Amino acid sequence: MVMSSTLGTCFKRPPAYPSDALRKELTGRTLLVFSVSPEGKIQSPGLLRSSGHPALDQAALAHLSMCIAMQEGQSPPPLPPGRYALPHVWRIE
Repeated sequence: MVMSSTLGTCFKRPPAYPSDALRKELTGRTLLVFSVSPEGKIQSPGLLRSSGHPALDQAALAHLSMCIAMQEGQSPPPLPPGRYALPHVWRIE
């Protein structure tokens, strides 16, 4: 899925690694989900699959919520109506 919207641009920037998770060297893959209504409104952001670490999952959800807030009011709608999944791989480099 290619997102050429404010949402896509925002989500291409990774969320900040939680400092406690970084210290503990936690890694994993969080899979987020959201829906786009026929009116183009982004709805129901949530967690589809956990990384296994609540701090990482919460950081990914917070980042998605921030990206959604930045998208609100933008035209045209970000994506066609439907349900979308966004993966984020947490890796320490």
